[in-house]
This record gives sequence, structure tokens and C-alpha cells, in this order.
Amino acid sequence: MNAVRLLSLGPASVDQQGIESRAVIAEIAADSPAEKAGLRKGDIVTGADDRPIRTAAQLRNTIGLARIGEDVKLTLLRKGAPLTATVRVAPAIEPSGALAGPNRLVR
Repeated sequence: MNAVRLLSLGPASVDQQGIESRAVIAEIAADSPAEKAGLRKGDIVTGADDRPIRTAAQLRNTIGLARIGEDVKLTLLRKGAPLTATVRVAPAIEPSGALAGPNRLVR
């Protein structure tokens, strides 16, 4: 089960500094590293490791390229307020037990 499901918004959401981002957290699995880091449904991810994130695909690629056990610092907007969260990348596990692809913020 993937711990985070991401959506890309059609029209870009714009944060207070004018950074466009369409990477929105649509769902978070209970007891996952993402939940433990404080991420919530509806958070808009605007950056990862001090690089701008503009789409859900870009965020998936960033997480997919990170090593298992590596910390990724996310900048996000929650109800218009800027926040940061550090998430430790973990291997994704499919229901069958096989390792999954780039959605690896899971247990």
C-alpha cells in the first residue's frame, strides 16, 4: 500500500511568494512515514530539498530518486500557511509484498 497519493491540480495554486505548485496530497496512509512527519490531506507541496516542486510527477520523481532511509525536506502550504516537514524515504510495499515504484514514502 502506498502511503501517499498525490494529485496534480489543473490550474496552478500559488503560494504567498508566487511559487506555482500543483502537487497536492490527496491521501495519507495511517502510521506511514508521511503521517509521522506531519503531512496531511490537502497539503500543497511547493518544494523538496530546497528545489521547487510544480507537479505531482516532479515530486514522485524526486522521492523515487532518493535512497531508502534518506531524509527529504518538504516545503508545503497548509491552508495558505507555509510549513516544512522532513520525511524519511522507506521502501514501498505492494499488497503482494513486492517492492513498488516511486511512491516510496511508505512502510
